[in-house]
Amino acid sequence: MRGHGHYIKDRRLVCRLGYQRELIESIKRELKMSWADLAERMGVSEHTLRVDWRRERSTLPLGYAKKIAKILSLNLDDVMSNVVKILPSNWGQKLHHNGKKIRAPSLDDPEIAEFIGALLGDGHLTKYTVELCGDSRLDKHYLVNYIPKLVSNLFLLDGAIRVQQNTLRVKFQSREMSKWIVENFNFSYGKKVDLLNRIPKIFFKNVFQLAACIRGCVDTDGGIYRFYDRLAVAFFNKNKMLLKDVADGFKQLGFHPSFTKGEEVWILRRNDVLSYLSLVGTSNMKNAIRVNEWRNKGRFPSFSEVFELINKGINVELPYILDGPVV
Repeated sequence: MRGHGHYIKDRRLVCRLGYQRELIESIKRELKMSWADLAERMGVSEHTLRVDWRRERSTLPLGYAKKIAKILSLNLDDVMSNVVKILPSNWGQKLHHNGKKIRAPSLDDPEIAEFIGALLGDGHLTKYTVELCGDSRLDKHYLVNYIPKLVSNLFLLDGAIRVQQNTLRVKFQSREMSKWIVENFNFSYGKKVDLLNRIPKIFFKNVFQLAACIRGCVDTDGGIYRFYDRLAVAFFNKNKMLLKDVADGFKQLGFHPSFTKGEEVWILRRNDVLSYLSLVGTSNMKNAIRVNEWRNKGRFPSFSEVFELINKGINVELPYILDGPVV
């Protein structure tokens, strides 16, 4: 069996949003097996099956798609009709940095779209470093656990954590990584406030990537909030063009955004918020906790309650994708 983190050399399928999750959950229901037993039968680690593939954090190898189709008695052509693009087996080209190999991700990888979204929301790019920052209390899990793991999956790089008062920063030291981002996404160096960086146009051509990029933006410079008797989704930014891009992204995903104060865009309709949580979701633990508490207890947790739950290490899979109704 392949362990978590082992690379499977095979062509990769970029499926329409939600379809890969549907396949993985269908085979589990059909075989009535635990995640551990199913992973053993498939010949992969439980984390790869239950988290990476089911949560659509990584693309599905063609060989495994064929295996699933056979077990479910599905016509392979029907499965392939839900595939947006097929990536070559060598999609992870290699770059070199200080004698270490670092991977340059495929531009079609949803994970790179999510990372670029996070960088747009609250990132800082120099010629030698890539840095994200957030609240040292509420964004702790996101910046200490989720983002470093995401970057490790994408670039094979580790980050350094620094806390200064209530601000937490995760920094990745790599000239090649920074250069790759600038060259492939037409970014400029500097802090987010000084920039006019925008959501890359290629992400608008793929709903799978667009949703991931929007998730990165909202998780870093926005979030899930209470709006009277319901939940709402918000994104805040002084970059007018980026604000417009996020609003356009909301619209393309089927939502009805509203602008307030010129530096905010919100999703306020109850059904839109439900759809957002079901299609886009969140990778920031503070947002997942807010939705979970609202859904299970019918109340919006306070700052201190969210902080306490994050420190307790509440067991929530990320990205958090809603699979049921919101109260």
